[in-house]
Amino acid sequence: MRRTAVFKLGTVAALFILAVMLIACESSDPTAVQGSQIILTAQPNPVDLSRTPLGESLITARILTGNGTPQKDTIVFFSTNNGTVTPVEDTTDDEGRAFTTFSSNVTTTATVTAQSGSASASQQIQVLRVLAVIHSLTSSDPVVEIACTDTVPLTGRVLGALSAPVTSVPVTFGFRNASPSSLTGFTTPITVITDSNGNYSTNWTMDAGECQSQCVNNLSCSIDVFATAAGL
Repeated sequence: MRRTAVFKLGTVAALFILAVMLIACESSDPTAVQGSQIILTAQPNPVDLSRTPLGESLITARILTGNGTPQKDTIVFFSTNNGTVTPVEDTTDDEGRAFTTFSSNVTTTATVTAQSGSASASQQIQVLRVLAVIHSLTSSDPVVEIACTDTVPLTGRVLGALSAPVTSVPVTFGFRNASPSSLTGFTTPITVITDSNGNYSTNWTMDAGECQSQCVNNLSCSIDVFATAAGL
């Protein structure tokens, strides 16, 4: 009789534990379904320690199912081999996005990884301290003589430490040392943003009315165009 009683008690205990485990599983967020992919982005990247507090970069992980549908209410785990990520897990929103913040207070190259179920993705992040900036601005052709109606494409590039491109930086154009001094000219657009390679471009045109009325033979006027990268 005692052995039978012990067996029944053990069975009850096992069923209780199983029930608790099932409840816990039902209350937790699901992971990515089979065949899903994670699209991982970091903004900004590279990170400039002289401009961004603690070298922070916002990490976005977006989960898409095999047919491209965003998967919401799905848990994503974040990790990195250098620096920190906070939080280490997040749940996707209606657009299938989960977020964390990568940070490092030292120059490094870090890899941030997002994982959910069998789906994973990694993003490399450069953490730099810009000590010197290479900022070039050139025209498509050397401009010696220009007619009043000419438009000159201008291109430039912003590089930071280790010649790494400085991305997502506003660049604003201006004018100086014009002859005659009343000349203005204009660019379209007047403010641009550097791309993933640190490049930017605009078009410059001298004011046609001023050029025709003040420039000898429409050729002898001159104006300096310059570009300033914000914070650099």
